[in-house]
Order: sequence, then structure tokens, then C-alpha cells
Amino acid sequence: MKPKNPLITGTIILTLTGLVSRLIGFFYRIFLSNVFGAEGMGIYQLIAPVLALSFALTVSGIQTAISKYVASETSTKDYHTSFRTLLIGFTLAMALSVLCAFSIYLFSEQIAEVFLLEKRTAPLLRIIALSIPMATVHSCINGYFYGIRQTAIPAISQLAEQICRVGSVYLIYFFCSRQGMQPTISFAVVGLVIGESASMIVSL
Repeated sequence: MKPKNPLITGTIILTLTGLVSRLIGFFYRIFLSNVFGAEGMGIYQLIAPVLALSFALTVSGIQTAISKYVASETSTKDYHTSFRTLLIGFTLAMALSVLCAFSIYLFSEQIAEVFLLEKRTAPLLRIIALSIPMATVHSCINGYFYGIRQTAIPAISQLAEQICRVGSVYLIYFFCSRQGMQPTISFAVVGLVIGESASMIVSL
């Protein structure tokens, strides 16, 4: 029996995973909006450009390069070189991500006041900085699996990230409600870090 085309299989897996993740994220944003209100959501959204910029500076191009070179090496069955490509890309990306994380953590006040024009984002930036090295780990590993045309691991790590992020925030909110505490938007950022941790563990 002729094996399935890996391109078609991978596309189906990633499409279904993306659809499920988007649905979870859709209801999650409704939950956040109801709990923290428009102001809290506005503050939460302000840190998104910082996270996107850090991803672009640290691992975005390296992930693409890993996928490209691993794909060409896999076609020649040179798995030793493929692993070496992953290791080199991972080392470079981790060095950049740790530097970026430290910079955001140390200069969070300045970034919040000068660039984001909102002082209340400073503690959120310090929390989000912890997720940058974790995102780098699973991005590099996902790039490797894309290169060898195995999309199951990236798909599972994406689902794990979304489920753990949403689940952890729900649990924190439930605990705070039971204790009579007022939840803050920082809990949502903590959930993001927990989600990145789950994705990293699954990828590893």
C-alpha cells in the first residue's frame, strides 16, 4: 500500500491543530475580557509587540534556517549533520534569547514608560521575559521536526501550550475567587509562561 504523502498529512495535522487552538483562544479571550475588563485587556495587549519583536530578534529566522537545512540533509540521509545543524542553531538562538530576556527584565521600567507609554506594563514585561528562552527551545525543536516532515510534535506542543495556558489561568482565577482575592491581569501573563513551559517540555 502506498504511504501517505507527508505534505498532505502534515498540512491536515497542522490545520486541525491550528483550528482547535484558535477556538480555545477565542473563548479564552472572552473569559479574560469578562474577568479583567477592557482596561486590563488593553494593558495585556500592549506587551504583545514586545514579545513579537523578541521572537523576531532571537529565533524566528533561526527556526526557518534549521527547517531548511535539516530538510536538505534529511533527503541525503545525513542525520548526524541534521542534528549538528539543530545544535548550532539552538546554541545561537539560546544565546540571543537569554540576552533579550535579561534586557527586557532589567529595562522593563524604561520600556514600559518610553516605548509602551504605560507604567503598569513593567511587571508584566518582567514576567514575560521568563518565557523567551522557553519559546526558543520549542521553536528550534519544532523547526527540526518541520525539516524532517514530522508535524506531530509541533502540533502536540502547540496544543499543550494552549491548554496549559488556559487551564492554569482558570485554576488561578478559581483559587483567587475561593479565597476572596481580586485577580489581576498579571495572572494571564503567568499563564502564558506556564504554557510556554509546557510546550518546551513536550518538545524536549
